[in-house]
Amino acid sequence: MASPTPTPAYAEFQNSSPEVHMRAEPPPQAPPVVHKYEVGPDHDYNQPHYAQGYYGQEKGVEAQPPVQQSPPKKRFLGLSRGVIIAIVVGIILIIVGVVVGVVLGTRTKSSNNEGTKLPAETASSIVSSQTAQTARTAQATTSTPSSSSATTTSRTSSASSSATASVTILQAIYATNDVTEKARNSLQQGANLVVDMDDKGPWAEPDPWFGTNKCLSILHQAGTSIRTFVACEGDGVFTLVPERVGPFPNAQEITRQGPKDNNFAIASIVWGKTELREGDLYEKVWDLKKNNTAVPFTNDFFGIDTHFGNGKSGVIFYTQDDFKTFRSLIGKEDGSTSW
Repeated sequence: MASPTPTPAYAEFQNSSPEVHMRAEPPPQAPPVVHKYEVGPDHDYNQPHYAQGYYGQEKGVEAQPPVQQSPPKKRFLGLSRGVIIAIVVGIILIIVGVVVGVVLGTRTKSSNNEGTKLPAETASSIVSSQTAQTARTAQATTSTPSSSSATTTSRTSSASSSATASVTILQAIYATNDVTEKARNSLQQGANLVVDMDDKGPWAEPDPWFGTNKCLSILHQAGTSIRTFVACEGDGVFTLVPERVGPFPNAQEITRQGPKDNNFAIASIVWGKTELREGDLYEKVWDLKKNNTAVPFTNDFFGIDTHFGNGKSGVIFYTQDDFKTFRSLIGKEDGSTSW
């Protein structure tokens, strides 16, 4: 193998004086790195091959690919993904809660409007109810002989055939007196009945039983609802309204129990200070009516003393035309009354 030809600079250096040699010596050169690799048949394997590398990398060292770094995670307003998800879920829950609240509030408001519909109709129908009340004032009154000292009164009142939004009096009995007309004129206040048992007023005159604590029984109607009210002297003030039955236990819906036919049915039985609602008592009264037998007004017959230590009166409200009109059979304690 031929030796390489020295460069001109190096030849000049060799021909220089020894002082020059001592002052400067040529730097040693690294031997070439021969890298053999498979190539084609015409390649000269004796030619040196210098490995090519990246800047700053030693020759002959195989190049390494640069390290790829993953891009930084994107953030919204500096918040992590978990925090953003939590915020979104919270907002969704708040929206759902608001929607549910609005729906429930709408339903409550709707049901409240339906519940208060009746009083609005009440105010608009006072005039018509007064007209209907005037039409009911034409009534027939009959009296029958008593089998004892008891007072007997049979009075007919008609129930309103159409639904009305005011309370109207069908029958009113104070002790042994029929005070229906007086009570209508004194107790009606608009759509309501206001009964003052502390300061009774003209409807209670004249006194039917002096020295006795007396009770008032009112068979009244509101729309299709027929009710009984009972209160005694000194019980206070009561307001009867059309939209509900009460106050309990003074006012209750009639039971409509016991046997009946097209010619007779019992609406209510009052003894002393209480309305009696037992089915067997209704059957006893039914049998007396069918046999045309007088009714004994005693604790034994009614099965209870409702006003202990006080003289009692009683009344049986009944109908003979399927609850269209009403009559009353009145009796005094220890007496009897015929039909």
